Amino acid sequence: NEGMDATHNPDFTMLESYVTYQDYNDLMKMVEGLMEFLVEKIYPGQNLEMDYKGNKVSFKAPYKRVRFTDLLNEYLGIDYDKMSESELLEFAKSRGLKLDPKMHKGKIADELYKEFIRNNIIQPTFMINLPIELSPLAKKISDDQTKVERFQFLAGGMESMNGYSELNDPIDQFNRFEEQEKIRGNGDEEAQRMDVDFVEALEYGMPPAAGLGIGVERLVMMLTNSQTLRESMLFPTMKPKQ
Repeated sequence: NEGMDATHNPDFTMLESYVTYQDYNDLMKMVEGLMEFLVEKIYPGQNLEMDYKGNKVSFKAPYKRVRFTDLLNEYLGIDYDKMSESELLEFAKSRGLKLDPKMHKGKIADELYKEFIRNNIIQPTFMINLPIELSPLAKKISDDQTKVERFQFLAGGMESMNGYSELNDPIDQFNRFEEQEKIRGNGDEEAQRMDVDFVEALEYGMPPAAGLGIGVERLVMMLTNSQTLRESMLFPTMKPKQ
């Protein structure tokens, strides 16, 4: 729950799917097929193009794939991997962000992304390979143990989907939960809690798998060229008058 604004509401609909023996690359291909299908059904004969808040958006696949760290470099001119946590925090402060000094490096980068980058990404884009501390349930990238096989689907300046290769190593998952508990102890209330039952289930065995989450109202908001999330909800939570 990130409060209420044009793209957030405490009550929202999430559609989730899981598939075995596939990874996040397969999910991205599935999302491309899903979006092409939806846009053609809703706007037939428009060559997979639609207007969203005054921008012409083309949903013809394939979509751009860009690493999270490359976005930070492109828009803010910083090298995430070479900066320390304190250096990144000082940079964020220099850009006017008021952040908790206990915030971990990945969270600081995520706040910078949300404030200065996300709204600029209009055309369909997969932001991929997020920092491991932001993704406690996703599998590590084989050649970069500090990042994970995860993507967020962006279009129209907002995220509507999140997918990743599921972490199915019980030892790694237990260690990730422990690290998340430390992060939570430093004040991050969004950190994942320890789940020993889940770890035990992984010890019995889980095949390679990939999972996708779709924010239905955000997707409907974009596809209907609506201005706020409330327009795509049946019973939206409203801010109190007092």
